[in-house]
Amino acid sequence: MFTENDIVKEVPPADGASVRHYVLLMAGGSGLRAGGGVPKQMRPLNGVPMLVYSIRAFRKENVSSKIILVLNDSCLDDWKRIQMEFPETEGVEVCSGGVDRLGSVKNGLKYIRETYDAPGNVFVSVHDAARPMVDVELIRRGLETASRNGTAVPVVPEVNSLRECVQGHWQSADRANFRVVQTPQIFRFDILEEGYAAEMRPEFTDDASVCEAAGYKIALYDGSPENFKVTEPLDFVMAEAVLKAKADI
Repeated sequence: MFTENDIVKEVPPADGASVRHYVLLMAGGSGLRAGGGVPKQMRPLNGVPMLVYSIRAFRKENVSSKIILVLNDSCLDDWKRIQMEFPETEGVEVCSGGVDRLGSVKNGLKYIRETYDAPGNVFVSVHDAARPMVDVELIRRGLETASRNGTAVPVVPEVNSLRECVQGHWQSADRANFRVVQTPQIFRFDILEEGYAAEMRPEFTDDASVCEAAGYKIALYDGSPENFKVTEPLDFVMAEAVLKAKADI
């Protein structure tokens, strides 16, 4: 958290005419908690592999966006089979994941830098493939926020009652003071690259915490309750219901 004495780096608004957009679709995890013996990002929801839904959403938002799938090497054969079956995956590029989430983002940034000479008016959306309910409106809200501020992180209000551990004792916490963080988290490329150039720390849980530690103020935008992360077996049932409802609208 920033205080009045902290130095916050100024970020000028983007020049919309020359903006380029890259998507790091994070699919490097093993998904063991979800069960089923297959990485969750590859498992079908209503007959469609989970990660394909995110690809569809980013393609629909802007067909010219470059989508880079950050993938565990052990999943390459599964990905090739998906590409053969789902033509909307054509043109999606693949980058090897790292040993953890932060390492995977680092690999993705290095791939963009080496492949596209990225510095300039470039924005990167980092999105969990395990959030297949992302939609065009959510992506556009994030890009608009990032273009004004250099950073953009989607959040939703906390609706559960909370208790906080204070000096070893659990006490009630005011949920109005909390927000639940989602993805896509969107940053200007140079901001994200600067953040990830520093030494990673245990308290870094997402891209926002990395960039905040580098001195950048994190701008928030409205997420969506439907944009939840599929983690546990029950989440698959709920995700299928949400995706079916979206398709029927």
